[in-house]
Amino acid sequence: MQQTREYLLDSIFLIFKTFIHKRSALLKLFNKKYIILIYLDKLCDNGYIKQKLPAHKLMKKPKG
Repeated sequence: MQQTREYLLDSIFLIFKTFIHKRSALLKLFNKKYIILIYLDKLCDNGYIKQKLPAHKLMKKPKG
């Protein structure tokens, strides 16, 4: 079990290092597109939340 655990930790570390390296390279190339994708993802999340709420809760305006 100990050997498997060490192997897993090594694998996770390797994947993590690779991911960080690739991510920084990708962000340099696709910085704006990446931000747009996150924004669209958030919009989809908000749309999903709104669908689950009753209609009268959506119509209330925040006080202040």
